Amino acid sequence: MAKMIELSFVTAFVTFLGQVLSRRAFMKDHGRGVTLSELSMWRWVVQPGTLITSWESAKYAGFSFLGILSLLSAILATLYSSAAAALVQPMLRDGNWDNGLVLAGRVKSDFANINYLKKMCLTPIRTDQAHQGETCVQMEHAGQGYHNFQRYLADWDLSARNGNGTSDLHLRPQGFGLLYENTTVTGQWINMVNTSVVSKKYGRVINNITMAMPHSGVFAAARDERNGILQPAELNSEGTYSLRAAVPSPVINVLCANMNATELAPIVYDTWNTTDVVNITTWVTVPGIRDNATTTSKTVVDEIFGWNTSETTSTINWPPVFGRYPAPFNTVLNHTSNQWGRPAIYLLGQGGPDDMGPDGTGIYSLCKLQVSIATGCSTRHNVTGSGGTMEALCGEPNDKMAFVETEKEASKNTQGVANWRDIGTDWANSLSLGTGLMDANASTSRLLTQLILKPKGQVGDNIDVDLSPALPSLAEALAVLSSCTLLLSMVDTPFVTFWNYTYPALDEYQTQYFNASLKAQQYASGGMPGANKAWIIILALVFIMNIFVLVYFILHRGLVTDFSEPPNLFALAVNSPPSHVLAGSCGGGPQGEQYGVNWFVNHAGSHLYMEPGEKQHVVSGHGHGHVHGDGQGQGHVDDASPRVINGVRGFAASVVEAVKRALGIREQQAPSKLRGVNATESLRAPGKVSPGSTGSDYEMEDGLTRTSRQYQKLSKRRSVL
Repeated sequence: MAKMIELSFVTAFVTFLGQVLSRRAFMKDHGRGVTLSELSMWRWVVQPGTLITSWESAKYAGFSFLGILSLLSAILATLYSSAAAALVQPMLRDGNWDNGLVLAGRVKSDFANINYLKKMCLTPIRTDQAHQGETCVQMEHAGQGYHNFQRYLADWDLSARNGNGTSDLHLRPQGFGLLYENTTVTGQWINMVNTSVVSKKYGRVINNITMAMPHSGVFAAARDERNGILQPAELNSEGTYSLRAAVPSPVINVLCANMNATELAPIVYDTWNTTDVVNITTWVTVPGIRDNATTTSKTVVDEIFGWNTSETTSTINWPPVFGRYPAPFNTVLNHTSNQWGRPAIYLLGQGGPDDMGPDGTGIYSLCKLQVSIATGCSTRHNVTGSGGTMEALCGEPNDKMAFVETEKEASKNTQGVANWRDIGTDWANSLSLGTGLMDANASTSRLLTQLILKPKGQVGDNIDVDLSPALPSLAEALAVLSSCTLLLSMVDTPFVTFWNYTYPALDEYQTQYFNASLKAQQYASGGMPGANKAWIIILALVFIMNIFVLVYFILHRGLVTDFSEPPNLFALAVNSPPSHVLAGSCGGGPQGEQYGVNWFVNHAGSHLYMEPGEKQHVVSGHGHGHVHGDGQGQGHVDDASPRVINGVRGFAASVVEAVKRALGIREQQAPSKLRGVNATESLRAPGKVSPGSTGSDYEMEDGLTRTSRQYQKLSKRRSVL
């Protein structure tokens, strides 16, 4: 639309300019005629570059009223599209936060429902009903876990190379995840524990890390049609929005404690049962020795891990039992608690030789992985045309969007958390973290055990240990490696902390609502605020100019032949006598003051021709004739009769001529209208045209036409422009 207005403005003004100049050219008695510079003004508007290439024409007409209007129109036509784009054209603009929204989400399963994940996992296998779902989920765990962990290690590599490593957990690389292949997920370290302080408290290395991940169900809710959020795909992949959802976040806590072989002996089956041979076959087989591998023995880390062997009704809080000690750079898992309700899994690994640090052989690290749901968090989801990001925001002061601030009673989902042990077991098996039973030397186990924290001095009350500024700790690595299980566990789960349905999975989706705030970048008219408002001057001037032109056309009804148009001007010029005021200009064009010569359109009967105004002596010493320089400083006056000069024809012209001869088309000879001149200005006698003569091919208007009848009227008018 802006381009159409620009073109119509240029067309209207050029037409106005041509009408003013053509009417002025007829007013010999009451006007000043037109100049070549004025006849060129329309090009300033259509081709603004001619103001630079043909600056002489602007010199003689630029300060006249029409010249100023033409220069202004050239500027307006050049800037109009930019002004319209800045002020009127719809543009992407960031809106304000829309608080107080209530969005709908879909719910179909309890949190961390292993059976639901198996059912939803996509696999072509149909011949293994017992294990096809489990295998599919483990493949997904392995793919996502390794990818996330590799990206996390790459961030650490960059940090270490640049020397930006630190022991401050706030500034260390954060957890990484990927959701639906196009949404980058960022975890947040929460409930931070000072490693040095807690290690001195217990006299051993304690590595306690907690990471929160966003609620993955917000992804589907943001695209739910019921919420009416305009997606970037609907805006040609342009536009963005940011959604802040008041929902709980899943949290993974990894607690690791360094121990020696003696301290581990009460929970290592191979040390207190010498009759059974422990290997990958005997330990994993069900039923097998693992089913009876329980103990009520006390350990030195009961307080740290919260074990309580005094309970007789349940073994949930009893310590785990491992089949054997892992070899250096190997890990083993605890799968000995088959009773439902234990929310954690355990991993035991042993360090090994280090080329640059203390030898880790004999240093065992026992880690507990447990999942809970945090109520003091919210989820932020940013969406763009090419993907999006999602992150958990926890512990921010005065955060009114935290789930705990929007719910009157934010209870804990104990059952949902306990479900995660099955998810965690499949995850650990998929990464081969339990292959230390057969000394498999898995690469993942080796890398993890190389991250075990090592004290600088002796173990005891004066132990000196902290997070390494150059490496992630074992607990951090396990948290990131297992973060994919949190994202999967939250798909289609409640937006509250509890499950209030009878069955752990539903046949049909149910709707739950949550509070949210939205900030969208969408198309809005009115342009951008600030200095861009100055563009309104351009639009206002274009409007005023259009009104001015409209008023002129209303006052001057009808159109006359526009002699500023090149075809009309050429036809008029070749039928006009030569003039001394343009002497020497036929080769190089007008120069200097020749642009300022006033010209009038005169008529002899119905014949129109141009002639300069009275007493025009632009070229000194030439009151007659048509002069050409001969290159020797001498002039030559052409007073012979005009003749036809046969120039060299081009190849295309020769071909056309041959075709005409072949088709029998005769050349039409132009009537001989030129007569010899006798040092006079006019090529034709100034006498009257005989009424009975036939019309000339060079005459532009018939004497009986309407325009011809108005010649006399035009010559008597006065022009205000």
